Amino acid sequence: MKKKFFLPAIAGLCAAAVAFSSCGGGGDESDESEEGTEFGGPSVDQPVAQLPLSVSVYLDNSSSMKGYYAPKTGSAAELTNILAALQTKYSDLPLRAFYTQKGPKGTEVKEYDFNTLASQLATKQVGYTDAYQLDQFIKAIDGQTKEDTLHRTLSIFVTDGILSGTDAEIKANRDFNRVNAPLLRNRIDQALRPLAREGYGVALFQFPVDFNGTYYDYRNGQSQFSGKRPVYVIAIGPNADVAELARQAEARSLSGFAPANTLLITRSDAKIVPNVSGCQREGKSYQALPDESSVREKGGTKYARMRVNFPISVLPTYLQDEEALRQAISMEFDGEPIDRSTIKVDNGRVVIPVEVKELTSPKFTLQISNAFPGWLMDSDCDDDTSIASVSDRTFNLSRLVDGLRQGIFGTSTNLVFGPETYTIDWSSGEVEE
Repeated sequence: MKKKFFLPAIAGLCAAAVAFSSCGGGGDESDESEEGTEFGGPSVDQPVAQLPLSVSVYLDNSSSMKGYYAPKTGSAAELTNILAALQTKYSDLPLRAFYTQKGPKGTEVKEYDFNTLASQLATKQVGYTDAYQLDQFIKAIDGQTKEDTLHRTLSIFVTDGILSGTDAEIKANRDFNRVNAPLLRNRIDQALRPLAREGYGVALFQFPVDFNGTYYDYRNGQSQFSGKRPVYVIAIGPNADVAELARQAEARSLSGFAPANTLLITRSDAKIVPNVSGCQREGKSYQALPDESSVREKGGTKYARMRVNFPISVLPTYLQDEEALRQAISMEFDGEPIDRSTIKVDNGRVVIPVEVKELTSPKFTLQISNAFPGWLMDSDCDDDTSIASVSDRTFNLSRLVDGLRQGIFGTSTNLVFGPETYTIDWSSGEVEE
């Protein structure tokens, strides 16, 4: 896709920097102990450091953004309001702004006065420079974050979120962006990877805003479009600060900052160690002594209703969405797959009901894979050549978000947990009265 960049010479808001983030959930009754959770690090609600926060805003000023920033008709008022909301929230902190400019060494990210941004967007006084891809922006964010030794840095990136190769790559193969989607995801991963395991997370906010201008599809074809299109604010920074912005967005407590959807990508260092109700855990074996109230008799045989469970807080935040959670968890019990529709969240714990037959020692295997909430998948598409029919979707969006997940977590696997196999031993057939 054509990624030429306008260069706002900017006037009227204030400086900031943006990027992308996620986590999970569960439930069981109060008599379940917390011994199944082994905590090894800070939760997402705990500040990573007590140093002052520095905020930087990066503006994607490619030609694919011109329909937002300098529309042929109308104004960029919606984007201006979003930036003004961020200015208000972080008004007491050091604020910086960055955009691309063509220099002696090619296109580079340069710092500008954020206070001039609003008027430039309002008067459509924007320029553009040569191609600069999303992964290059992420590298710039990463580099400036690592250099800032005096502050915790929150970077905020405003972009259309379209993951694309270079003009040269697309010219050589018009289907490059489709057939090389995993490669494009990995470029985002590698760009963000230096920040992995630094207590950083990502939050992605989706805003439907006015677009009026030229749309560049994945083959670099051009068409005119006027209507609502998604734009994304991606925040990359300390877990607690990213989570706070996400909470305010969800609560609609930050005036002018009301995204249609929010995705938080953070995690704690807690380990997933399942409990089983009515059992005493010994490593990967659970000795069963079920409560009489949980036992029923059928054909002269006793069956105990038990619940495999663990705190939802040990999952990445984006998996704490119940729809994503059901897609992510797979479990076999006594050789048969469990029905995912039975999985629920109860009192802050993920609960998977099972039924154990007396005088048996069944095994269960638990695995948790990566999955995203339904809204994100519904916002994705792999063909945008007819933009009018997919105007509410973003090409390669799920690949972009997965690259952010892999990079910030420092992982190349799709597995979140397992597979791990455990035994429930009810060979005694005893029941606790």
